[in-house]
Amino acid sequence: MKIGELETRSGASRHTLRYYEQIGLISSQRRTNNYRVYTAQTLQDLDFIQRAQSMGFSLGEIGEILDAQRNKLIDCADGAKLIEKKMAEIKQ
Repeated sequence: MKIGELETRSGASRHTLRYYEQIGLISSQRRTNNYRVYTAQTLQDLDFIQRAQSMGFSLGEIGEILDAQRNKLIDCADGAKLIEKKMAEIKQ
């Protein structure tokens, strides 16, 4: 999907999407006409980013989690533990 469709489906602005791509939270492929093309996985990543931000995670922390997931360094159970830990920090 192109950036306009991703913007509509995710609710994130083009500026935000480009920033997230610049800092490595999401990625795109370029067509020969230089248009960015995003996958369904990008939409899932954006959903995770938005939910994690709403729980108090910084973009840096989110990036670390996404990198660990992409490199198969953590599984869902480990991710849930990180979320529980962050929620406990917020409550204090």
